[in-house]
Amino acid sequence: MRLGLVVPGDCHVDDEFWRLAAPEAVPFVTRTIGARDDEMGGESIEEVTTIAEGPEIGEAARRLTDVAPVAAAYVDTSISFVRGIGGDTEIADRMRATLGCPSIVTSTAAAAALSVLGARTVAAISPYTDDLNERMRGYFRAHGFEMLPVHALRRTYPGGTTSRELGAYPVDELIEDVRAAVGRLQVGAVFIPCTAVRAVGAIEPLERLLGVPVVTSIQATLWAVLRLAGIPAGRPGAGRLFEIAALPEEVVRQARGG
Repeated sequence: MRLGLVVPGDCHVDDEFWRLAAPEAVPFVTRTIGARDDEMGGESIEEVTTIAEGPEIGEAARRLTDVAPVAAAYVDTSISFVRGIGGDTEIADRMRATLGCPSIVTSTAAAAALSVLGARTVAAISPYTDDLNERMRGYFRAHGFEMLPVHALRRTYPGGTTSRELGAYPVDELIEDVRAAVGRLQVGAVFIPCTAVRAVGAIEPLERLLGVPVVTSIQATLWAVLRLAGIPAGRPGAGRLFEIAALPEEVVRQARGG
């Protein structure tokens, strides 16, 4: 099975795509520009919105046409949630029109993941600026979730961390950051946004420590695109989410343009 993935140019965690997709599927990856690290460390809404509305995503998708993927995804969290509900599906619609296959974006996939896991109250731990964190909370509220005030990772864009450094986030450090942030909060799930963060290795240790499902942006995106490709298999180390074999029907219809 061929999967088409469009990612920002500053993504350094392609190995997580392979870890979650293989052996049933091959992820074919193409890149757009990404928000520069210095812009992500300031007021980032305008920059992220410009990328969401610009031509780069469509141009990157066109580079996948010869691959003929059976399902596709735009793999970025903030760029897909920044315009709210409707802004996410607009990007997926553009990709589907170009590639002729079911398409989804990271934020839609994360909302679907939290839904099938039965979460209603969500704790998020993020590297984003405050403005993006509030925009993220609004997006998930519109999907019916209560997202608590967002905690910051110790490595953040406002703190000067680069996307490359987020891609090298030590697993033990990430586990400690999330455990300290969640503590004794009563939540239905934990969400680690940002596709720049290397997080798959922390999922199952955190689920054991916290006793609730853990959703990361890349995990949710690959789970969704694999299900759209008709692949229901679980993955060792991928957490409770990958034990769920199907996407919600409304998400499937949307991804197929129905």
